[in-house]
Amino acid sequence: MGTYFCNTCQKEFSNLMLICHRRIHTKEKPFSCQQCDKRFSSKSNLRHHQKVHWNSSAPSSRLNMGTNFLGMPSGPFL
Repeated sequence: MGTYFCNTCQKEFSNLMLICHRRIHTKEKPFSCQQCDKRFSSKSNLRHHQKVHWNSSAPSSRLNMGTNFLGMPSGPFL
């Protein structure tokens, strides 16, 4: 595995981490929430944000979400 440097701040990363890191400088946010259209720079940040919708008690946040055979919420991002 090689070492790569950010052209903007000269920090050192693996290839995949450099791709994610560059989004800090470019402000690119390619991952969007299907529930509220907020955008995120990483898939993990999106997944973390989606918990807001699962934990919300507002009925509008639970549209198009049912329950599975265990009674757990089911939706488009499980």
